[in-house]
Amino acid sequence: MDRMIDEGAGDTATKSDRLAALLEAARSAGPMDRIAYRDALAAEGLAAVPAITEWLLDPRLGAFAVRVLSRIGSVTRDRMGSRA
Repeated sequence: MDRMIDEGAGDTATKSDRLAALLEAARSAGPMDRIAYRDALAAEGLAAVPAITEWLLDPRLGAFAVRVLSRIGSVTRDRMGSRA
């Protein structure tokens, strides 16, 4: 993944920019390379859900979207479990 995507986890604008860059990189990646973006997108949490949900009906991105949404669920569950 591009180093630019990982920079500046601080403020909201930067997080939004990072998410947009991740989404574009995953969208434009080939099928064999796209999976490398799953965990990074899932780490964005609920902020990624609206964009990823739009991919569900896309024949090229639908299966990937399911994998990302499943990982978001797992990550969210794990985070909530660690708070209990």
